Amino acid sequence: MSFQENLRYYREKAGYKQSKDFAKVLDIPYPTYVGYESQGREPKYETLCKIADLLKVSTDDLLGRTTNIIGNNEDERLKKTIQELIYPCISIVDISIDDITENNIKFTIMFPSKTTATASISKDKIINTINKLNQKYFYKKQKYFQNYITDTVVSTISNNLKDKLNNMLDKVKNDKNSPFTKEQRTEFMEYIKEQIKSLDNNQTLFNENYFDK
Repeated sequence: MSFQENLRYYREKAGYKQSKDFAKVLDIPYPTYVGYESQGREPKYETLCKIADLLKVSTDDLLGRTTNIIGNNEDERLKKTIQELIYPCISIVDISIDDITENNIKFTIMFPSKTTATASISKDKIINTINKLNQKYFYKKQKYFQNYITDTVVSTISNNLKDKLNNMLDKVKNDKNSPFTKEQRTEFMEYIKEQIKSLDNNQTLFNENYFDK
């Protein structure tokens, strides 16, 4: 398929039934956009990238260089793309995909201690990241994506744990009917604060030692 055919196909698949509507979202004159779809004109690189981002596909998809459609609910292909970017496994932690839903991707992470935790990340965010890596970091996208997904998953898990600990801290602090003594409650609150601080320290240590930012 030509660029013109691909553009029309992906526009309609993304829900923009009228080319005029997509031209408005793209913020370009309607006659200019019509030229892309029916008159053999090609957009500049910046416009091409913007079209790809809005339609949630890669520039290669638009140009007809690949049939691997990223986005548009192609979950199996998306899963395969992520797995190819993640593996061979990250040396410090092991991340696997548990499930892909309409809006999120659920990951499980295994730490060196063999403990595991899960995190759900926005599917759109991951698709946009892959598309941008395809455009800007083709030869380094595996390394960048490994860093991105590990950082996102670890940060999500850490923040979730901190939220739970903070809620627990507030509950102990404000529980006037607690059967524990004031000293016991104070001791327990200090313990929770130490755990929160430990999570922050571990996150900082993780970023400093295992990422080439």
